[in-house]
Amino acid sequence: MANLTIKNLPDKLYRELQTQAKRNQRSLNNQIIVTIQRALGVDNVDPAELRAQARLFRQRTQSGLSPEDIELAINHGRP
Repeated sequence: MANLTIKNLPDKLYRELQTQAKRNQRSLNNQIIVTIQRALGVDNVDPAELRAQARLFRQRTQSGLSPEDIELAINHGRP
């Protein structure tokens, strides 16, 4: 993955990003990524893929979640 450095970010914008990150329980970095994705319209979700993932999750969790499953879910999508 690429890295990006933002110079001369206005303090007000930085504070707003921090506020949103806290509100959404994200790191500042992840909040910035989500904000850029939404602004560019690249966060579209395929409904069929989402349903398939939900069905698979329901099948896997019918007998309960193992500690490993919980840890995997918590860390999903984190670098």
